Amino acid sequence: MNEGLTTAFERFAARPYAPGALPGLEASLDALYALALNEGATALRALGALLADYAGRHPAIDAWLALARLALSDAAARAPALAAVDGRLDGAPPFTRLLVGAEAARLVSRSDGAAPAWRRLSALGVEAALTAVSPLTDLQRDSALLAQAVCTVLELAAQGGAFEAHGTLAAAAATLWLADHPSALRVALSRANTAILRGRYQEALERLHPVEDRARGDLRALLLCTRLHALIALGRGSDASAAETLRALLIARRAAPEPDYELPEEERSALWARAARLSASTDELRDVAEELDDDAAAPGAPPAGPAEADPAAGLSDLLRREQEAKGYKNEKRADALLKVLSDAENLIMRPEAASFPEIWNRLRLLWCRLVVDLGLHPIFEACEQMLAEVLDDARRLGLAPLEMLACDQRAVLRSRKDPADWTGALRDSSAAVDLAIQQIAENAGAAGSDIGAERALLESLLPVLDRVVDLHAEGAARVGARHPELLDRPLGALDARWLDEDSARGTWLRFGLLLHAYAEQTQRLALEEARRAYADGRATPRRFAVASAEEPAIVADGLRAALRPGDGVLQYLVVSRYVLVFAYGRELFDWYISVIEEGDSAETTVEELLHQLRPWIQGGAAPEHASDVGKLQALLLPGKIAAALEAARVQHLRVVPHAALYRVPFGRLALGSASLVERFSLSLHPTGQLAAASAAASAAALPERRSLLGHVVGPENEAAAGGPGGALALAAPAPVRCADREEQALRRGAGTVAPPVKVSRIDGVTSSIDQVLAGMSACRLLHVTCHGREGGAHDQQPSMKLGNDEHAGLEPRALVQARLDGCALVFLQSCSTGWMEHRRTNPVQGFPQAFCEAGVRAVIAPLIKVPQALAPIFTGVFYRALRFLPAEKALQRALSVLRAHGSVLCASEPEAQEAWDEHGSTMDNFEYRYTGETGITLGGLASRCIGRASFAWFEWRLRWAARSTGRP
Repeated sequence: MNEGLTTAFERFAARPYAPGALPGLEASLDALYALALNEGATALRALGALLADYAGRHPAIDAWLALARLALSDAAARAPALAAVDGRLDGAPPFTRLLVGAEAARLVSRSDGAAPAWRRLSALGVEAALTAVSPLTDLQRDSALLAQAVCTVLELAAQGGAFEAHGTLAAAAATLWLADHPSALRVALSRANTAILRGRYQEALERLHPVEDRARGDLRALLLCTRLHALIALGRGSDASAAETLRALLIARRAAPEPDYELPEEERSALWARAARLSASTDELRDVAEELDDDAAAPGAPPAGPAEADPAAGLSDLLRREQEAKGYKNEKRADALLKVLSDAENLIMRPEAASFPEIWNRLRLLWCRLVVDLGLHPIFEACEQMLAEVLDDARRLGLAPLEMLACDQRAVLRSRKDPADWTGALRDSSAAVDLAIQQIAENAGAAGSDIGAERALLESLLPVLDRVVDLHAEGAARVGARHPELLDRPLGALDARWLDEDSARGTWLRFGLLLHAYAEQTQRLALEEARRAYADGRATPRRFAVASAEEPAIVADGLRAALRPGDGVLQYLVVSRYVLVFAYGRELFDWYISVIEEGDSAETTVEELLHQLRPWIQGGAAPEHASDVGKLQALLLPGKIAAALEAARVQHLRVVPHAALYRVPFGRLALGSASLVERFSLSLHPTGQLAAASAAASAAALPERRSLLGHVVGPENEAAAGGPGGALALAAPAPVRCADREEQALRRGAGTVAPPVKVSRIDGVTSSIDQVLAGMSACRLLHVTCHGREGGAHDQQPSMKLGNDEHAGLEPRALVQARLDGCALVFLQSCSTGWMEHRRTNPVQGFPQAFCEAGVRAVIAPLIKVPQALAPIFTGVFYRALRFLPAEKALQRALSVLRAHGSVLCASEPEAQEAWDEHGSTMDNFEYRYTGETGITLGGLASRCIGRASFAWFEWRLRWAARSTGRP
């Protein structure tokens, strides 16, 4: 210890009882202890010897002397040393009592763990001690150890699960300093880190925001590290905001030290070790860390400790190696995981690991996960016992994220036991789902919260949320593996008595009905979220594509009963490693389960397959992808399901996609000897609402007998309007080239005798978007002729070129604001606007969904680029058919007529003939997607009778013309 400090101490100690001397004495004592602690054991021994010379002069001196001896004691002498500290604190002044008591608890936590340390503080009456020292003198306020003592108290309260006491203590500590004091900032950062510990990541970010401008030096680095931790925990480690935070953190490490904002050496080392672990969390963060690697190590900055010396660093390293090992195959994968398991076991056994309750329990969770993944059945019982201990600790400490992970892991373990404990597994999984929903609600459910935070957190929690369905699917897959006939042959006519049979067939059917109920529930929740997301961009807690942990009621029987004869539903659920296909109708319920190879998620597999098939999806023949097309067909329409639909004589299919399957052109799949394109429609709505839509529509819901059909016309693209050289690019915008012929086709299709519609043009060229939407709201039917841009499935924002703003157009979010409740049907002659997108972490999006949410009952939109010359021809045929057929059947009839007689229809128009010559051979690959309710008809009985007769005459003339000209 340096001579100057010794002299200062002697000056104060010589007159300890003088008026006003106590604050100076206490300030000197804590400064001397802080310096000695940083310098090491030799300085502490010198301090102890110096204080011993003044023992008995003042209770404060005696308390600090006992603390110095405790800091130097070994394991054998620790108990008497602690007893000595306790004895000296009884008569010590409040300020000394707080500082010495907190430092003694910190030393205990390093050797015995947080729980006994917090018990010591509770016995000390730390809350009373904090209250007693307020208000602080100037000397006390600038004490070297006061901020550290307060943060120690808050940290131990959090680690001990005493979160109510933590809140009370933090509120009391906040009154000790002014808001701009560095110590007040340390308290704010401590509260943010406690929020992270509890799984309240959004709260942590909110606590950091008000103090961000005041943070400098080490405290700024700690704030940035805390923010990065919260972003990663929210699943946003790959976002630009996380990369920017890490970049600022690594730059802060190089900044010159600021004495008032410095952390103690031990805390600074822990800070940079934590930063190193966080920077390895995602590929994007690793790239930033590598980019700044040469500059990151500032002179004198402590390096991150090695994994073997730091349990947190050791856990981080093991998790990284686990992920690497899972990327291997077969024996290499098993060997790598076994090595991680062995190292995890060694780290768990190290005495210092138990000093960090959260880290130690996460290590034990990792060990259990590896045991289950490796299938080490002989130690499953020991693993289950360890998980029970982790759960007890997590509940005692109030660590909801840890409790959720432990429940989820025990559910997996119990399902893998032999024999499997399905009841226990489902009970644990339900508890994990409840905790996951609680996390979503706490982090992103509040009014005004960032919807992106909920999306990211949901994505990170999907494995837990899907576990209930996953367990049922796994049980069903085991039944299917033991009884291949259940996967090979249709169940046949549905017999409810099977449910009462204790047979493989009865078990298979029960699994199917229950999984279908989960699929129905998930679809309903996802669409409810779509409505909210379009409406105001905000999320609501305890919602959004999260199936309840409670077993849902079986709904298939009610849905089947409400379907019309000849109608069927094909519904999907993509979850975990499974693609589930359900088919049902009046006399039909069957289902199929496809299991994806271990290590791959079903959604990822489907996305990769669709990416490979993009040329085929866009309408090309793509013969080089024949094998991939076969894979998609087998996945979505397996032979058993196709046979069941054929046997039930299903005439019209309602397809209910899920997740990536919204990108599938279902019309190009084969059912029997023909494609689906002329016998299906897509449903966005839950099948509970579908059933009513599939039944005969009520008269009140039908359009009026003479409905107003609004023909919305958009502008031509500049290059097309100005010719090849764009000479007229600055001229007034012109309507899309085929607009007039399209309107003529609409009027011809409506007929001249008892026409069911009255056509009125809506100007989408010179009018604003608001004016266009206002015009749409007055119409019973809409026909839109404009240029469109594909979105959703190919990472673009979909739009239709409408309105007088050359840089904008109509996008789905704006469309939903329109009031189109009176509109029954929308037909889009706008390229590629039929595509929709649905990720598990985003609502269903696209123009069909947007129109439906605006109130429209059904939408017809192309998945392809529509040749302008052919659009009026198809429009004319469709509206002729719509005069007497429901909308979905009119679409099917129009497609079949166009494919059969397209060359005849185009013969009188050279431009159309040229387009037909180019595209006619691939018309079978083109698809207009029908989305929404079925059964929409126009006009009254007389109009429909005239329409039927007129269409029959129209078809006869086409056949006669084909025979006369010898056209195919």
